[in-house]
Amino acid sequence: MSTREDFRQALDDQVSQEKFTGTAQHNKAIAKAVETYSKHRPRVRVVDQGGVGSHAAILFVLEGWDDEFSMVRSVEYPVDDTKAAKTILDPEEWTVYQSPDGKELHLLDGATIADGAPVRITFTAVHVVDELVSTIPAKDETAVQALAAAYFCRMLSAAYAEGSDSTINVDSVDQLSKRREYESLAKAFEREFTQATGLTPGQPGPAAAVADWDLNLSNGRDRLTHPRRYR
Repeated sequence: MSTREDFRQALDDQVSQEKFTGTAQHNKAIAKAVETYSKHRPRVRVVDQGGVGSHAAILFVLEGWDDEFSMVRSVEYPVDDTKAAKTILDPEEWTVYQSPDGKELHLLDGATIADGAPVRITFTAVHVVDELVSTIPAKDETAVQALAAAYFCRMLSAAYAEGSDSTINVDSVDQLSKRREYESLAKAFEREFTQATGLTPGQPGPAAAVADWDLNLSNGRDRLTHPRRYR
């Protein structure tokens, strides 16, 4: 299983440079690549959240949940692992509510989650690459490392651009040459990522299978079973 150190080593193997020392820029490039990849192919987590005898389950306390990124894909309740048929709730039976503390899952139509009973929530999460683990699928690790190299090269190109001036001398010509070299390398690494995954950095990822439910009818009228005043 790979770790962030493996990703840093891949950067050093792919990109020859003397501008950056330490690991700060390496880690920044890796984090940006992981974030970009996650937007297209998010990590999918399945977590059982214990009920407290109310209609709500807290989402923001779930491991891996990110209020700015995560989306609920499915809700199973009640949970009974002894049965082959699963009770997956219809999206119109629940919604995601933004509380002052964070996001919560609310069952609608007066339904409640029994005290101590689990509700099984499937949701998307950002992948993790840290000093202990990587959740990037093995088949995509090399591609994500290439994307990190692309971002790393762009950081190098920007650093050389900042260090150049308008004076025509040997140093400024050398800096301009390095800036162009790293920009060209960045594009090559991005192509490598796209060829390996079919994904294009900078383009929005696909919509989640199940997003927060649109509570309004297309004709603008209120619903009969759970009108706006109860949402």
